[in-house]
Amino acid sequence: MKRLAGTIALLVTFSLLAASQGEAATLAEAVRSVAESVLGQGTVTSLRTDGATSTVLMRWQSATYKAGKPLATTRELLYTEAVLTVGAIMGQLPEVRRIRLTVLQGNRMLATGETSRARALQLAFAPALGGGIYKAPASTGTPNSPSGDSSVNPQ
Repeated sequence: MKRLAGTIALLVTFSLLAASQGEAATLAEAVRSVAESVLGQGTVTSLRTDGATSTVLMRWQSATYKAGKPLATTRELLYTEAVLTVGAIMGQLPEVRRIRLTVLQGNRMLATGETSRARALQLAFAPALGGGIYKAPASTGTPNSPSGDSSVNPQ
């Protein structure tokens, strides 16, 4: 009887471990799928999920970086790429609570960042891209309608 109870306990433990590993693999596959739908197929080079903290650690090859563009444009494009990617992941996968990311060009690190459901994306650039944390430029105009008609929002 003790042998049967021990065997049952062992089977339950293995099935619980297999289920949690399966959930982590499924979450990682879902994150990769969503990210690559934004960035392009094969751009996510590394991805890990931590089911206990609902955290995603990921690296991807930049879809927007082009050498020779003005620094401000490059930084804005990389920030927009990161915002769209993490926004898609957080929007479609409510079980993800936090994302830590690295944006690469080949083996060269361009930026690192972190976001969570409680905090907006913070993106830190490599020294070659001016370093520091990205800050979106202040808006200088008044909002227009989606069609660009400023008469909708008269001053």
